Amino acid sequence: MQSPAEYRRYAEECKRLAQQALPEHRATLLEIAKAWIACAEEVERTGKKGKDKAGASAAASDIE
Repeated sequence: MQSPAEYRRYAEECKRLAQQALPEHRATLLEIAKAWIACAEEVERTGKKGKDKAGASAAASDIE
């Protein structure tokens, strides 16, 4: 799991892309941005940065 700041950066990137996107794609990008904000808020609310729902370290999931 990422930090709230990183999720918010993803949201801002989606918003930036939406400004440049074709009209038929803007709504989708803005919905994705909302989802990233919800992720940031969830991490802030639960304080579970670095843990998955089972409580295990999320380090392996960060490998891309």
